[in-house]
Amino acid sequence: THVTLHVRIRHSESLSTPITLTFGDQTVTIDSEAFCNQSSVDIDVHHPHLWWPNGYGDPYLYTLSITMAQQQINRQVGLRRLTLRTEQDSIGSEMTFIVNEVLISVKGANWIPMDAMPSKVNFSRYQQLLRAAQEAHMNMIRVWGGGDYEHDHFYQLCDQLGLLVWQDLMFSCAQYPSTPSFLEEVKQEVTQQIQRLKHHACLAIWCGDNEVIGSL
Repeated sequence: THVTLHVRIRHSESLSTPITLTFGDQTVTIDSEAFCNQSSVDIDVHHPHLWWPNGYGDPYLYTLSITMAQQQINRQVGLRRLTLRTEQDSIGSEMTFIVNEVLISVKGANWIPMDAMPSKVNFSRYQQLLRAAQEAHMNMIRVWGGGDYEHDHFYQLCDQLGLLVWQDLMFSCAQYPSTPSFLEEVKQEVTQQIQRLKHHACLAIWCGDNEVIGSL
């Protein structure tokens, strides 16, 4: 199999510094002048270790590093195939998560902000609660749409612990405006969050809202 890395460079001057990409034990060096703002690189992964949800296998993560001059981006990346099957059945339609061709029996809980005072939230509290979810044999956490898009620590820990994430967008229990200016803000919000979170192996589904249809 192969991994495709999409690289985007934002720079106002001509580029002459090489870009070094390391994925697992493989390293590729590229001439940055060959890039036109954005490009992609394929890396072959022989006998890949797959990422699995809690209870189904090891949530294996590869280390990805991208280095250019004095700047470096580091990510933990899991390789997995995830699909959601919604075929019609005798009572409506099913909702079955399939990871690496295996049907997953979803067990989990709702996640609301850990504290009304954001300054009290820290890595150790994330670790304590998410590890407790793992030890209780959960395999999915639903981020409630009336809370926050969580800190990077939350998603990194879910990757490491094998906890799938059902991610609501932050719209809940209300009738929201549909004016052009408001929709433009929504577009920016959603675009930013998807770009921030899309590389996480734990991310299972984006859901548009929480109970907004009830308000409508």
